[in-house]
Amino acid sequence: MYETYIALLKHYKPDEETICQIVGFKFQSLASHSAPDSNNNSHHTTSNDSLYKITSYLLKHDLIDLDSLLVHLSPSDADCMQSS
Repeated sequence: MYETYIALLKHYKPDEETICQIVGFKFQSLASHSAPDSNNNSHHTTSNDSLYKITSYLLKHDLIDLDSLLVHLSPSDADCMQSS
């Protein structure tokens, strides 16, 4: 299924940064919905798996750059350094 979307994205040739911002937004949204006080259900788990899978395909096919995506992920490098 994902191969079809990857082929379409390669044909369309969108800006790598735009795709990365969209995926990053989805990860930020996921992080805010995965807060300890919110209720997680199987729908969120399926969404998480799907987001991880499509991100891996985008990375594999060089449609996004990992360094560009890391900016959107949490915790930030600074938060990780403070925790250790």
